[in-house]
Amino acid sequence: MESRAFSATFLVEHPVFGEVTFVFDDQHAGGFAATDGFVFFGVEYPRFAFGFQRDGSAFVSCKLNSFMSQMFNDRLLTISEVTPRAFSSFVLSKAKELARNLKGDLG
Repeated sequence: MESRAFSATFLVEHPVFGEVTFVFDDQHAGGFAATDGFVFFGVEYPRFAFGFQRDGSAFVSCKLNSFMSQMFNDRLLTISEVTPRAFSSFVLSKAKELARNLKGDLG
């Protein structure tokens, strides 16, 4: 039986977050989204990753990259706490859309 695995990279321009890179790896049931120069809480992240995992035919958000954490008010914050909801909401919505379109193109 022929494998239907795919790998794909998309660049999406966002009016606030700038260029966001989405990477899908269907074979390993994962992917990520990253952007450069994001500033939050006065800390510049040159790059951070937002993980995805497969659920049926769509990608859904999974645990954010635990390596990217930041001290704030003497408390260690995870990247999910540091990342604004608007960005994570955009990333998840766009990832699902891109995955659906890619699956459709593969037939």
